[in-house]
Amino acid sequence: MTKLFRILQITDLHLFAQPNETLVGVNTYKTAAAVFAKAASYLKTHPVDLALITGDLSQDFSAESYAIALKFCESLGCPFSICMGNHDASEFFYKFCGKNPQHILKEFIFGDWLVLLLNTHWVGHVSGKLESAELEFLNNELTKHQDKSALIFLHHQILPTTNLWLNKIGVINAAEFLEVISQYKNIKAVISGHVHQENFVRQNGVDFITTCSTSWQFAPNSETFHLDAIMPGFRWFELSDAGLYTTGIIRVEQNPVFLADLNSMGY
Repeated sequence: MTKLFRILQITDLHLFAQPNETLVGVNTYKTAAAVFAKAASYLKTHPVDLALITGDLSQDFSAESYAIALKFCESLGCPFSICMGNHDASEFFYKFCGKNPQHILKEFIFGDWLVLLLNTHWVGHVSGKLESAELEFLNNELTKHQDKSALIFLHHQILPTTNLWLNKIGVINAAEFLEVISQYKNIKAVISGHVHQENFVRQNGVDFITTCSTSWQFAPNSETFHLDAIMPGFRWFELSDAGLYTTGIIRVEQNPVFLADLNSMGY
């Protein structure tokens, strides 16, 4: 019987040094705690091979927020790896997350699957960027493992969403990324966070997926900043042979405590 591999994606925690801090009406410590508890419960019946935390661990760039994030990750009791988002600070990210090299790995092999974690962090910018070294890493890994089906995870989205304002802060050199992956036929999906919402687009045989955050959610189909009343959650993947995978979102139960201020116009 072919082994089934499982992966979790958890993204956009936006934690503060003080657990009682809120932003757009959301206590991000409480929402993250609820999502990680939900994930831990899921793991009791669906043990995973890897959890990927795709950026924006911190909102205030504090050392304390990274310590809290790391405790949440460790509470899962499974291997995990983390990449940076635009709200992350390199100094504290590497001090806490990089203390154990296993927590910042970028390449994983699971049977006939290749899983890559890319860095789109662009210092001083909300938008993301894939530096030349990152694109070279991507190309080299895809060249080495053309016999394996590939999933690529990163923080910033590659393709436009239904939100005009979010489309201005994606990966600025997405065309270079798309040029690299166009050379390979084994890429199954590209998965990101950043947009705080669930999206799915298939382009040239590749699925482009975005995932809800553990904090607040952005309303789809909006030209300007708008929040959604939908609850936070995480994404799961099940990888089987022949390059087939399934995925879905699990959200925490509806709770008015986790509801964002829908009248907020930004932060």
